[in-house]
Amino acid sequence: HTNLDNVSIAGVSTFTGNADFSAGIDVTGNAGVSGNISVGGVISIPDTIQHVNDTNTKIRFPAADTIQFETSGHDRICIKSDGKIGMGTDTPAVAIHHFSDGLNGKGFVFTNPNAKKSCGCGTSFAV
Repeated sequence: HTNLDNVSIAGVSTFTGNADFSAGIDVTGNAGVSGNISVGGVISIPDTIQHVNDTNTKIRFPAADTIQFETSGHDRICIKSDGKIGMGTDTPAVAIHHFSDGLNGKGFVFTNPNAKKSCGCGTSFAV
Protein backbone atom coordinates (compact mmCIF):
# COMPACT_ATOMS: atom_id res chain seq x y z
CA HIS A 1 0.00 0.00 0.00
CA THR A 2 1.58 3.25 -1.17
CA ASN A 3 0.28 6.79 -0.91
CA LEU A 4 1.28 9.11 -3.74
CA ASP A 5 0.67 12.85 -3.74
CA ASN A 6 0.64 15.05 -6.86
CA VAL A 7 1.49 12.37 -9.41
CA SER A 8 1.41 13.23 -13.11
CA ILE A 9 1.23 10.30 -15.53
CA ALA A 10 1.52 10.59 -19.31
CA GLY A 11 0.46 7.74 -21.55
CA VAL A 12 -1.62 4.72 -20.60
CA SER A 13 -2.03 3.65 -17.00
CA THR A 14 -3.63 0.40 -15.90
CA PHE A 15 -4.96 -0.19 -12.40
CA THR A 16 -5.92 -3.63 -11.16
CA GLY A 17 -7.86 -4.09 -7.99
CA ASN A 18 -9.35 -1.04 -6.33
CA ALA A 19 -8.17 2.50 -6.95
CA ASP A 20 -9.13 5.20 -4.49
CA PHE A 21 -9.37 8.70 -5.92
CA SER A 22 -11.06 10.25 -2.90
CA ALA A 23 -8.95 13.38 -3.27
CA GLY A 24 -10.17 13.74 -6.87
CA ILE A 25 -9.00 12.84 -10.33
CA ASP A 26 -8.85 14.88 -13.52
CA VAL A 27 -8.78 13.09 -16.86
CA THR A 28 -8.11 14.86 -20.14
CA GLY A 29 -9.11 12.63 -23.01
CA ASN A 30 -10.88 9.32 -22.57
CA ALA A 31 -11.09 7.05 -19.55
CA GLY A 32 -12.18 3.47 -20.10
CA VAL A 33 -13.64 1.48 -17.24
CA SER A 34 -14.74 -2.13 -17.37
CA GLY A 35 -16.80 -3.18 -14.41
CA ASN A 36 -18.86 -1.07 -12.07
CA ILE A 37 -18.39 2.49 -10.97
CA SER A 38 -19.65 3.46 -7.53
CA VAL A 39 -20.03 7.14 -6.78
CA GLY A 40 -20.66 8.39 -3.28
CA GLY A 41 -21.33 11.95 -4.33
CA VAL A 42 -22.10 13.84 -7.52
CA ILE A 43 -21.30 12.99 -11.13
CA SER A 44 -20.90 16.19 -13.12
CA ILE A 45 -21.66 15.97 -16.84
CA PRO A 46 -21.32 19.00 -19.12
CA ASP A 47 -23.97 17.90 -21.63
CA THR A 48 -24.56 14.31 -22.74
CA ILE A 49 -24.96 10.72 -21.58
CA GLN A 50 -24.75 8.53 -24.67
CA HIS A 51 -25.21 4.79 -25.07
CA VAL A 52 -22.24 2.86 -26.47
CA ASN A 53 -22.62 2.13 -30.21
CA ASP A 54 -25.86 4.16 -30.37
CA THR A 55 -24.70 7.70 -30.97
CA ASN A 56 -28.16 9.11 -31.75
CA THR A 57 -29.77 8.11 -28.42
CA LYS A 58 -28.90 10.49 -25.60
CA ILE A 59 -29.86 12.04 -22.30
CA ARG A 60 -28.77 15.66 -22.51
CA PHE A 61 -28.44 18.70 -20.29
CA PRO A 62 -28.34 21.40 -23.01
CA ALA A 63 -28.94 24.39 -20.71
CA ALA A 64 -29.18 25.16 -17.02
CA ASP A 65 -32.15 23.43 -15.36
CA THR A 66 -33.08 21.63 -18.62
CA ILE A 67 -33.06 17.91 -19.41
CA GLN A 68 -33.69 16.41 -22.82
CA PHE A 69 -34.18 12.87 -24.10
CA GLU A 70 -33.30 12.02 -27.70
CA THR A 71 -33.82 8.84 -29.72
CA SER A 72 -33.02 8.24 -33.39
CA GLY A 73 -31.40 11.68 -33.40
CA HIS A 74 -34.68 13.47 -32.60
CA ASP A 75 -35.84 15.44 -29.57
CA ARG A 76 -38.42 13.23 -27.84
CA ILE A 77 -38.95 14.78 -24.42
CA CYS A 78 -37.63 18.07 -23.08
CA ILE A 79 -38.23 19.44 -19.58
CA LYS A 80 -37.41 23.14 -19.41
CA SER A 81 -36.34 25.19 -16.40
CA ASP A 82 -39.87 26.63 -16.07
CA GLY A 83 -41.31 23.10 -15.76
CA LYS A 84 -42.84 23.01 -19.23
CA ILE A 85 -42.62 19.61 -20.90
CA GLY A 86 -42.18 19.29 -24.63
CA MET A 87 -42.73 16.05 -26.51
CA GLY A 88 -41.51 16.21 -30.08
CA THR A 89 -40.38 19.80 -29.45
CA ASP A 90 -37.65 21.41 -27.41
CA THR A 91 -39.60 24.70 -27.18
CA PRO A 92 -42.80 23.87 -25.27
CA ALA A 93 -45.26 26.78 -25.32
CA VAL A 94 -47.58 25.40 -22.61
CA ALA A 95 -47.28 23.16 -19.53
CA ILE A 96 -47.42 19.95 -21.61
CA HIS A 97 -46.81 20.52 -25.30
CA HIS A 98 -46.95 17.66 -27.79
CA PHE A 99 -45.84 18.32 -31.35
CA SER A 100 -46.47 15.88 -34.18
CA ASP A 101 -45.85 16.71 -37.81
CA GLY A 102 -47.89 13.74 -38.94
CA LEU A 103 -44.82 11.65 -39.61
CA ASN A 104 -44.11 10.45 -36.08
CA GLY A 105 -47.54 9.38 -34.84
CA LYS A 106 -51.11 10.49 -34.31
CA GLY A 107 -50.46 12.76 -31.37
CA PHE A 108 -52.22 12.29 -28.06
CA VAL A 109 -55.06 9.85 -27.79
CA PHE A 110 -57.00 9.93 -24.52
CA THR A 111 -59.11 6.88 -23.86
CA ASN A 112 -61.44 6.62 -20.90
CA PRO A 113 -62.88 3.09 -20.68
CA ASN A 114 -65.43 4.36 -18.12
CA ALA A 115 -66.88 7.07 -20.37
CA LYS A 116 -70.68 6.85 -20.49
CA LYS A 117 -71.20 9.56 -23.11
CA SER A 118 -69.32 12.01 -25.30
CA CYS A 119 -70.23 15.39 -26.72
CA GLY A 120 -68.96 14.27 -30.13
CA CYS A 121 -66.72 17.32 -30.42
CA GLY A 122 -63.59 15.38 -29.50
CA THR A 123 -62.66 17.71 -26.65
CA SER A 124 -64.50 16.29 -23.66
CA PHE A 125 -66.17 13.22 -22.26
CA ALA A 126 -68.22 12.36 -19.19
CA VAL A 127 -67.83 9.58 -16.64
